[in-house]
Amino acid sequence: MRAEQRSVGQVANISGDYEVETGNDDTSAVNDRAWWNFHTSVAYDGDIADLDVLAFNIRTDASTNFPNPAFGPCFADFRLCGFFLDARNNQPNPTSTYTDLYQVSENPEFSWFTTASDNDANPDGDFDYDEEGAWFLTLVAVKGGIFTDVSICIHTLSANCLSPLVVYTCDGFDPPMDKTVSVKKKNRVLPLKMVCTDSAGNELTDADIDPPIVQVVKTASSEAATIGDEDLLSAGQGDTGNEFTYDGNFWQFNISTKNFTGTGTYEISVAPGGSDILVGSPTATFVIQ
Repeated sequence: MRAEQRSVGQVANISGDYEVETGNDDTSAVNDRAWWNFHTSVAYDGDIADLDVLAFNIRTDASTNFPNPAFGPCFADFRLCGFFLDARNNQPNPTSTYTDLYQVSENPEFSWFTTASDNDANPDGDFDYDEEGAWFLTLVAVKGGIFTDVSICIHTLSANCLSPLVVYTCDGFDPPMDKTVSVKKKNRVLPLKMVCTDSAGNELTDADIDPPIVQVVKTASSEAATIGDEDLLSAGQGDTGNEFTYDGNFWQFNISTKNFTGTGTYEISVAPGGSDILVGSPTATFVIQ
C-alpha cells in the first residue's frame, strides 16, 4: 500500500507513515478531485478467489466529517467491501510473475464516506477537500490458516494516527477441550488454553493485544461426545467475566458449566478484544447431558 499525490507520485514514507496535503489537485481540469489518494494492490500467484479471506480495514483516527467504513471479508475482489476496482487496470491483470493483480485507488473523501461537500469557510460551490485528518489502513489475506497483513498511516500535517491495529491468530485449545466433551456432572469447569501469534509467528501477550473474548452459543446440531468430564476441573475453579487472561505462557479461561443448565450442544469461540483483528481462532464443543 502507498499514498500518492496526484501529478507527483508516491509521497514520503517512513515505516508506513505517509504525510499528505489537504486541498484540490490544481493540475487537474476536474475541480472536485482531491490532491492525494491511497493505492492498494494485491499480487497473487493463483486464483485470488481461492483465498479464505481478503479483507480491508480503514480506521478514521482524526477527522470531523468522516466515520469509519464497515470492515468485512472480501472474496475474489474488493467490491464486497464496498470499494471499487480501479478500471484502469482491467482486472484481473496477470503479469509475468503473478496470475492475478488487483488494485484499488481511492481518497477517503470519496465513495464510502459522507457525500463530498464544499468545506470552504466561504463556500463557492466546488469541492475543496481541505479536511485535516488521519486514516489507518490495514489489508489482510488469509489462506489455510496462514495470513499476512500490511498497515499504513496516511495523515495531514496537523494530524496523527492512533495506536496501530494488531492482526493476529490463536491456536489451541489444549486437551481436554480439543475434543467434544460430555458434561454429566453439575458445576464442572472447562479449561481453555490457547497461544496467539502475529503473522511473523511472534507470540502475543497482554502487553501486545487486548484480552480476547470468550463466546458461547447453543447450537441446533447434536454432537457426539468423544470424551467424558473426568479430566475437567472441579467446581469453584471457573472464571468470572468473559475475557481471557495471560498467565505468562498461555491465554486461558475456565468456563463454569453451571451457567448452562439446558441440555444440548454448545460451541465455544473466541472474539478479539478492543479494535484488533482476529483472523483465526480455535473452537470447542461441549454437550450438557
